[in-house]
Amino acid sequence: GRRGARAGGEGGREKRRGGGGGGGEFMQEFFGDVEIVKSNIVSIKNSTRKIAEINQNVLQATTSDRETDFSLELEPLIKATNRKATVAKQLLQRLRDDTERIKNSSQAAKQSPETRIRE
Repeated sequence: GRRGARAGGEGGREKRRGGGGGGGEFMQEFFGDVEIVKSNIVSIKNSTRKIAEINQNVLQATTSDRETDFSLELEPLIKATNRKATVAKQLLQRLRDDTERIKNSSQAAKQSPETRIRE
């Protein structure tokens, strides 16, 4: 969906990166990106709990069929969780890079409220 495309690729962001600021649109995009990261973190925490439950079930499984069932449930959950973690990590790095680029663009940008919020 919209979040995956936005977090996964550049998707036209370059136009708004230049210069020392971008006003409301810039901050709206920044806070939108922050919300994506927060959402992914919540999802990762929930998935981690579910993974722990499934692992416990695997350990307590009384038959190899049940153990296999739990293992099959585990694999896609781990893959999905890893994808979300990767997206969150990439987006956080991009936010850091954008902040540095803004800070280095001019002395006025370094002192701007937008820069202080980003930090």
